[in-house]
Amino acid sequence: MSELAYTLIVDVETLAMLRQAQIPGEPDFVAELVEALAIEAPELLAQMRGALLSHNAVTLRRAAHSLKSAAGNLGARRLRDVCEALELMASSGDTSGADPLVERAQHEYDQALVALNAEVLAGG
Repeated sequence: MSELAYTLIVDVETLAMLRQAQIPGEPDFVAELVEALAIEAPELLAQMRGALLSHNAVTLRRAAHSLKSAAGNLGARRLRDVCEALELMASSGDTSGADPLVERAQHEYDQALVALNAEVLAGG
């Protein structure tokens, strides 16, 4: 995970590609995706924390996979990478040692949401 320090919080090229799909006159597509992440991510992070408490690797893997996908779609690279590490760890059936990664996922989500909202306000 030390390579995260060199990874962008949000890949603006990904956002630029998403903006190309914007239909004129329709609501801001990127803003809608960011809003969906803001709604879904807290629940997924809560599922991850609950999975740690119950030692449920299946739930941890599913929640990490879902958040990884949502983050990847928006170019939130650090969040995607942490969730991928969690998904791989949970795929082994073991949740021990995942606590710091779940905390890191929360941290990266918080940073990504700030960066994504700044991009939405800037309008690309």
